[in-house]
Order: sequence, then C-alpha cells, then structure tokens
Amino acid sequence: MNIIPFAFPAADDKAAPATPVRAIFEDGEHWFVAADIAGILGYREAKDMTRNLDDDEKGAHIVPTLGGDQAVLTINESGLYTAILKSRRKEAKRFKKWVTSTVLPSIRKHGGYINGQETLPEELVAGLHRTILNNALPALRYYDKLTEHNHWKSPSRRQAHNEWAIQEAALRFDLPVSIMARLADHGLSALSC
Repeated sequence: MNIIPFAFPAADDKAAPATPVRAIFEDGEHWFVAADIAGILGYREAKDMTRNLDDDEKGAHIVPTLGGDQAVLTINESGLYTAILKSRRKEAKRFKKWVTSTVLPSIRKHGGYINGQETLPEELVAGLHRTILNNALPALRYYDKLTEHNHWKSPSRRQAHNEWAIQEAALRFDLPVSIMARLADHGLSALSC
C-alpha cells in the first residue's frame, strides 16, 4: 500500500496553504481518504459524504498518523466522482475542474502528477516525468543492491535500513523520496499508478 499525497490549491489567496488530499494505491486501485475529500466538498463529517455512496465505492484502510496507525474511511475513484457530482458547493466545482483538467490528464500524458505542476512550464513538467521514467530502473537496481543482505532480526532495524536505502537511491538517481519508496514497494509497476 502506498499513500500518495496531493495538494489541492487554495482558491483565490495564493498565500493560503493548499489542502492536503491523501490517496492510497492498493491492488491497482486508488482510494482517497474520505475526510480529506469531505473537507474540500464542505461536509462536516466524512460519514455524511459517504452515507449515500454504494458499498463498492467506499471502504476502510489503515494509514499511519502522528498518533499511530489508524483505520480511516476511504472512497474509490467512482465514489470520488459521485461525491463531487452530488455536492452543490462551489468548492466541488473547482475541485472537479482541478481533478479532471489537471491531475487526470497529467497522469494520462506523463504517467503521474507532481504537486504544484500547474505553476511550472510544460517543458519542465515533461522533463521531470522523463527523469523519473529514465532513472526508475537504475534506482531500483541500486536499491536492491543496498538491501540484498538486509537480514536484521529486528524488524525496526530492517525497516530503518530499508528507509536509508530508499533515501540513498533517491539521492543518487535524482528522484523524489516518495517515488523511490513506491518503487521499493511495488517495483516498476509503481510508475503506472
């Protein structure tokens, strides 16, 4: 399971912080943390938003938080669209526009979305995606080399070594740590999500 953070840009105030949206990629499907989407769409509680969704559009996932691992309500892509279309708030229209005109086309065109790429020239965005695609396989091979003798008996030491290897490979091959972590978890199939 990979948690992929997105940042929904603030409406008018450029100095206002973007709203975080967490997506979970698991078994070839994206699941969005319902509380994040509910906040953007103006719902008081995530359960108010998910109440009218079909059972196959919602679920629960365990995500790491500052207080430890917690179960959170999630919605899949179909549930996301249903929630957006049912909302009458102006934020829903702007969110739908951002998802359908910026995030999804970028994923189709480049194989991914980089937070804030709307403010970058198209050539730079294309170059960033090319760098990721070109460096993924060598970075993954390097990560495998760093971890091939990682036989710590302690799970915490094994995890610490893996995290170090992810950071080393990301640094050496000029990749974001989040992309390298996804590569370490899912191999090259991480690039298709």
